[in-house]
Amino acid sequence: MRKTSFTKVVLMLSLFCLLIWVCLITPIQVMAEQNIQETYGQPVGVDLDCENTEPEIVSEDETSGLNSVLNAISPYSIIGSDNRTTINSRHATPYSAICYLVISWPNGASGTATGFVVGYKTIATAGHCVYDKACGGWASSIKIYYYANGNSTQKSMYASSLASTQGYVYSDDSNYDYGVITTSSEIGKSTKMYKMLERDWISSDLTSTITIAGYRANVLYSMYGSIASAGTYKIYTQIDTEPGQSGCPYYRKRNGYYEAIGIHNGSSGSSQNVGIKIRKSIYDYYNNYASFSSVNSSYYMK
Repeated sequence: MRKTSFTKVVLMLSLFCLLIWVCLITPIQVMAEQNIQETYGQPVGVDLDCENTEPEIVSEDETSGLNSVLNAISPYSIIGSDNRTTINSRHATPYSAICYLVISWPNGASGTATGFVVGYKTIATAGHCVYDKACGGWASSIKIYYYANGNSTQKSMYASSLASTQGYVYSDDSNYDYGVITTSSEIGKSTKMYKMLERDWISSDLTSTITIAGYRANVLYSMYGSIASAGTYKIYTQIDTEPGQSGCPYYRKRNGYYEAIGIHNGSSGSSQNVGIKIRKSIYDYYNNYASFSSVNSSYYMK
């Protein structure tokens, strides 16, 4: 009897200690995760010294050259058959706010990618489109090709500054693979802009039909479909993409406006494409640059 009682006491003490440990450790783990999210999501960036940051019309010769540029930034995935369509009316809503990016890196390499306008002077893209450690770090220059809304003449300008996140730049964490290109001229008043989802996701967001549209060699491709799943940081879909579409928007129409809810940044093998999930913290990150409250709603595409 005494042995049984002693065993019960030891068991109860063990359970009590385990409960204390759980109560102490769980909040510490939660705080640590919150700390990582706050630190990793902090912006870091550089100003660029480019000769011409003002808009200029793209010549026919330059256009011909752009159409042959294929050293696009990966990753990507065509899942089964390629079901994308080519967009010819690139100056029309909602495509005019999608930009073709030609990137020069410090090591002499070059690449192409996509961005989309979300503020008067703010273009959203993937972090790896502005920063690549293997290529020498921050891009040396990014030339932005775009269309004014309703005008079929292609124009260009150079980026004036670049930014990404501490999590991506210092730790190569793909959960924080998003970035910003800033222009000296108000490109958003010309192209018009996408709204960005300003809150955390709710269950109905998972049932959204979304479109992914981005550039490959100065040709704009688009495809729509459903969201396969979404985690804390990322969206997974079976919508086709190709190299060069890195940084392009995952968008839908909500409350009358075209709204970006994701930023294309990769693929998981040959079965799914992956994008950064725009949510409250991502909205706040871009708000630091775009000052959304100051944007006249007439410049948002609808």
